[in-house]
Amino acid sequence: MLFRAYFAMRPMVTSKGMHTQGVFAFVNMLGKILNDYEPSHMAVAFDLKGGTFRHDVYKEYKAGRLKTPPELLSQIPLLHDVLDAMNIAVLEVPQYEADDIIGTVAARAEKDGLDTLVISGDKDELQLIGPHVNVLINKRGMSEFDLYDVDAMRERYNLTPAQFIDLKGLMGDSSDNIPGVPGIGEKKGIALLEQYGTLENLIEHADEVKGKMGENLRDNIEIARMSKWRAGHGKADCHIYRA
Repeated sequence: MLFRAYFAMRPMVTSKGMHTQGVFAFVNMLGKILNDYEPSHMAVAFDLKGGTFRHDVYKEYKAGRLKTPPELLSQIPLLHDVLDAMNIAVLEVPQYEADDIIGTVAARAEKDGLDTLVISGDKDELQLIGPHVNVLINKRGMSEFDLYDVDAMRERYNLTPAQFIDLKGLMGDSSDNIPGVPGIGEKKGIALLEQYGTLENLIEHADEVKGKMGENLRDNIEIARMSKWRAGHGKADCHIYRA
């Protein structure tokens, strides 16, 4: 969200040369969230420098991404200070992504019967949706969001939240350099999951899939399995501490 905030605003620089537009836009969005939803608890998860356990398995994970501008990186410590002043927890865990932290917090909160709202610009978070977990996806700018619950997920994708991970296993995710199966995009992936339910069941019946799509699937079974594993955050569990 800070990344989106940074690019949603014109450059803002203090007299001392500090870039602030990302923090400015983020805090404005945060104020609207606090006003609209009045949460009793809040935390913001960050990635840390260095690789994660996914990189240990697949070295090309997220390869090809453009480097984060130093003007944006310099705003992360400033945002930490702002969040700390607002008494909002900052969560970071070595070797885990922010998505894993979010998945862990959401899963633990759901077990405790707490209603949880995940706010992100990444549709990967849709896999976390459940009876007590809704996901607010940033649509554009810093003020337009789509709210997803189980019914909205079904209406948009005709899939369950768990099946969204299977979909990513099939179609991949170019932003994370997750390859998926060549020739299978969102529409074809959804159709296959409507018929077979899960990636694992589809693989068991891969011989039934006709044409080039079936050939691609059979040739990329291990890639599909690995892509699903890399896309999964809903079952993550990591030791969380406050920075």
